[in-house]
Amino acid sequence: MYSLRTMALGATLVFGLAATAGAQSTQGAEPRRDRAEQGRKGGRMGGPGRALLRGIDLSETQREQLRAIQERYRPQHEAMREQARASRQGDQRPDSATRAARRAAMRSLMERQHAEIRAVLTPEQQKTFDANVAKMRERANDRAADRGHRGRRGR
Repeated sequence: MYSLRTMALGATLVFGLAATAGAQSTQGAEPRRDRAEQGRKGGRMGGPGRALLRGIDLSETQREQLRAIQERYRPQHEAMREQARASRQGDQRPDSATRAARRAAMRSLMERQHAEIRAVLTPEQQKTFDANVAKMRERANDRAADRGHRGRRGR
């Protein structure tokens, strides 16, 4: 009987501490911002663009130029994502040629955007940017390989 009471008391303490810790962790936490707002705050790009600029200190002028580039390309990226989403909504999956064409179009768009971003950077910043782009491509190839796709390893 004594051990049962001890276990019950211990379980109550554990649950009480967990609830207290959970309540404290949410107090004072900033509400999550949507992706568009995150991209404009702090002069950094949102989404994958943030990873491309990791380790690069930008001047205010560069931040403004990058924001303009991001805003110019955002509608095109959103349109491509919406097309892909709409094609997945139907009963039939798009054929491999359609998917390949979409990937090629997205890749072309990203490469144009990366070239514009790179043109804003100093030569030293470009080296870091190029390394970040290579890391991002490698991670994408690894994810594709994990899903059973060929990726771009052979290129």
